[in-house]
Amino acid sequence: RRILEDVTAIAPDGHRHFKSKYYSGTDISTEEPWGWSHNYSLLVLQTAYMIARYNGNPALRKMIIELADGLLAHRDEEGNIFTEINFYGFS
Repeated sequence: RRILEDVTAIAPDGHRHFKSKYYSGTDISTEEPWGWSHNYSLLVLQTAYMIARYNGNPALRKMIIELADGLLAHRDEEGNIFTEINFYGFS
């Protein structure tokens, strides 16, 4: 539930992204320089992915698809995907 409601969210650009690269079980920092996702952010999705595959949880399936669509929206003309994405759209 925390991954769905607190760690990821719909960014101002309309895509679902990780809100921070610095969070714990009780706190999340979204201010600069922490408001970015990074390539290891996706590792925390393993449990959510396995639950969605096991019982077909619609909320988790939707979140995983939205995160994938958000990643695909941030690629260059050669198809390289950028995993470091600022949640608030700042470069």
